[in-house]
Amino acid sequence: MNYTNLFLSLHVKASKMRIKHIIIALLAAFPILDASAQDIISEPSDTLATSQLVFPNAFSPNDDGINDKFKAKTHQNLVEFHAYIFNRWGQKLYEWTDPDDGWDGTTGGNPVKDGVYFVLVKARGIDGKVYNIRKDVNLLRGHNDNSSK
Repeated sequence: MNYTNLFLSLHVKASKMRIKHIIIALLAAFPILDASAQDIISEPSDTLATSQLVFPNAFSPNDDGINDKFKAKTHQNLVEFHAYIFNRWGQKLYEWTDPDDGWDGTTGGNPVKDGVYFVLVKARGIDGKVYNIRKDVNLLRGHNDNSSK
């Protein structure tokens, strides 16, 4: 077997495989590796193995610095991410591909009205988990957390 081709094949597939599986494949391909390399895979990390994606159901783009963007509340170990915002007539208003980014409540640079919008998120975690999130999101521009003080 040509080890160079095996290594290149593993390198190309690395984004689709968990790190633990890559190490196991390398250990199998190169049995001359020191046995201490087994320590690397003895305790898999939950951080690397588990993906997570959670979205809120409302946001308030009123420039108060709190919830001004509709974005992932929590995200972890995602290898693919694409989100879309639609109005009640199904018109796409916004889309983004970075889970740290989000929608600021505008379309074409103009603020949209308060109301209910629809979010569609398609994502995939490093652990292979597929996320197909479809939910309503309430835009509450007039809401201010300081109003109760």
